[in-house]
Amino acid sequence: MTICLGFSYPRNPNAKPSILDDVIFMASDSQITTGTAKQADIQKIVEVKFADWPVMVAYAGMYSSAQRFLEIFAEKAAKTEFVHIRTPADVAEDSIRELRQLLAKGYEGNPQQRALDFDCGFILGYFFNGMPAIYTLDLDSMLAVRTRTKFASIGCAANIANFVLTGVDFDSMSPTQAIGLSVAAIELCKVHDSACGGAVQMGILGNEGLHCTILPNVYEENVGEVAAGTSLDVHRFYMNKLIKEFWPYVKKG
Repeated sequence: MTICLGFSYPRNPNAKPSILDDVIFMASDSQITTGTAKQADIQKIVEVKFADWPVMVAYAGMYSSAQRFLEIFAEKAAKTEFVHIRTPADVAEDSIRELRQLLAKGYEGNPQQRALDFDCGFILGYFFNGMPAIYTLDLDSMLAVRTRTKFASIGCAANIANFVLTGVDFDSMSPTQAIGLSVAAIELCKVHDSACGGAVQMGILGNEGLHCTILPNVYEENVGEVAAGTSLDVHRFYMNKLIKEFWPYVKKG
């Protein structure tokens, strides 16, 4: 399960530049499930560098097909100049079409089965001329669609994450509160969906493209026993602990 939240905060000209001025956040679990086998130390948030700008990518679904997409995407991105807000999205569409062609070689007569066997989804986050952009992309539609809300979610537990985050007044929250809420949402998904697990990961991309920080272990304490069967208020109670643990990384910006 993967979830992404994107925020853009105006820069304070009287303050020292900070990683919190204009940022996009991504958060995810770190577990993949293949058949009955699980692995809980997979990096699901990565940085892909275009010729002159970084893009942050989170993925969910079949690990092998997602990794092959990232290889294709990174190769194309390295040769591409960032000239339009849709540039990374268009390159991602080209990349996933190439991936689908590769996968189709073994499923000439049954493309629907191919989609089921190798299904994967992606969230792309980046800035263009100071404007944040979040796109979702999946193997089935092969379309990179811009998200017009404050957050996007993909993966098997996306419905749980959407339930937690829909209706939240993000504009009234500070960046650190948003960080805490996103990690709490991941923890809630881990409680209610056995396909989610492992440590929570967090990625931060700054407006100036100078820092794309991937933190593989933001919060390792298991809150499952406390969270199970309780209200969302219990999860929000953990935001202070989450923010406290994350704050040293934020200050490094």
